[in-house]
Amino acid sequence: MKQLFLEAGRILTTHGLTGEVKFEYWGDDDRHFKPELSLYRTPDGKEPLKILSVRTQGRFLLLRFSSVTDVDAAALLRGKTLYLAREDLHLPEDTVFWADLIGEQAYDADTQKSYGTIREIKNQGAGDLWEIETPDGRRVWFPAVSVFVKKLSTSGAWISPPEGLFS
Repeated sequence: MKQLFLEAGRILTTHGLTGEVKFEYWGDDDRHFKPELSLYRTPDGKEPLKILSVRTQGRFLLLRFSSVTDVDAAALLRGKTLYLAREDLHLPEDTVFWADLIGEQAYDADTQKSYGTIREIKNQGAGDLWEIETPDGRRVWFPAVSVFVKKLSTSGAWISPPEGLFS
């Protein structure tokens, strides 16, 4: 199911005295974070925080928001997950985020048989793992790499798993 607001990342700590925060973004491209973009404190798009400035610091971003003007206000955001509106990303219509797959079915790419429901997705460094709950209630960890994932959409995933994984 397409979510209108996606997890963008988490505020780690304050940076300096003027309200800037150190932000860990959870994506593969930090170019989406620009001045004037709003991030939201809630997954339903409430409590917007408009970005005033963006700087990189290693693999993190230093963000300043229009409504956060000192270190005390910034400290209140520490540890908070922030969300962004999907429509602000300006990506192709058929773009699928991992969040879209949670709760959807994993189908055999050849037979269309359902292997089960995707319950969780984890990144273990070398790649992503999907936890798929089979119709009989077992939990199977599936290596979601391009050789096994054939097609993705917001209505499910079509896969060719390694032999024996679901038996």
